[in-house]
This record gives sequence, C-alpha cells and structure tokens, in this order.
Amino acid sequence: MEKTIGKAIEKIRESKELDEAGFGRLIFLEKEDVVKIENGEAKPSIETLQMISNIFSVSINDLREGEIKAIPSREDLMKTVLEVKDEVAIIKENNQYLLGILRKAGLESLLKRHIVQEKQVHDKEVYVIVDTQTGEVVQNIDFEDVTWDNRAVAQSCADNLNRAKEVLPEASKPSRNSVHKDSVVSIGNRRVK
Repeated sequence: MEKTIGKAIEKIRESKELDEAGFGRLIFLEKEDVVKIENGEAKPSIETLQMISNIFSVSINDLREGEIKAIPSREDLMKTVLEVKDEVAIIKENNQYLLGILRKAGLESLLKRHIVQEKQVHDKEVYVIVDTQTGEVVQNIDFEDVTWDNRAVAQSCADNLNRAKEVLPEASKPSRNSVHKDSVVSIGNRRVK
C-alpha cells in the first residue's frame, strides 16, 4: 500500500514539475523523506496526506488507491455549470415547442399525469382517476379505488391533481395519490364529498 501511495505522490510531484526538495518544502518534509515515501520505504502521516490533498486538489482516497484524479477547481465547476445551464435552456425551449405541437394536435391529454378512465363496477359505469406514471388508480386511505358517477366531477378532480403536481415542490408531494373516502374535495366553489 505504501508503494501505491508513494507512486501516486511521485506522479503528482512530477506532474507539477517539482523536484523532491521543492515538493518536500511545500509539505514540510525533507527531500530524503519524500524519496522514502515515493519508493514505498516510509508511510506518509495522515497530516502529510491531508496537506498533499489540499495543496494539489486530489482526494486522500485517490492517493491511497494510486489513482490520481484532480478535484475540479471552483472555476472549472462554475464553467461546467454555465455550460449545463445553456443546455438546460435549450432543452426547456425545445420542450415548450413540443408541448405546443401536442396541444395543437389535440393530444394535450398525453401531457397530464392524472387522467379519467371509465370502469365497470357491478354493471354500473363509473369513473376513476389513473396516474399515468405508475398506471395505478387513485385510492382512498383504505386502498379502495375512488370512483365517481359523473365524468365531469372526476375530470375536475383529476385537473386539481394535475395542478397540484405543477405547484408542489418534489419533496412535499405525497408518495401515493390517495383520497380518503370521507374527505371533501374542493372543485371550484363546490365541495364534493
């Protein structure tokens, strides 16, 4: 293991075009100590590893494994963020364009997460709301499918769920779409039980 660390340290030193003495001054070691570490004859202290890690932007784990990957500088990270930001803007623009095409084609229902579907229950036609991402029917707290006799009321509830998805931050969204069978759902100015 000392040999692996030593070779990694030697690789760093050489990449910075430093001799053993110059490298040693940076990390408060004598030239002879640097040579011993690089040859695997001595083990560097954790303080020395931390100093090398901080000065040369490499992780201690990389030093131990002998795989030197530079830690990106703040400037490099900012440059990457700006490049990604431009790409995200292009994706959003293209997404808006695609949404417009789907709306013009009358395929807006493809954009909804919650849609209304007909279902037969005991020879009676009822309506349920289906989560298009999971394929599950919205259920109440007792894990029973929530059904509506009126398609317009079911559609209004689905629209409310779709709007809630757009407004709620991801962390505050419930893990399951459930409605208690005794709960009251607001639809416009009406309240439906």
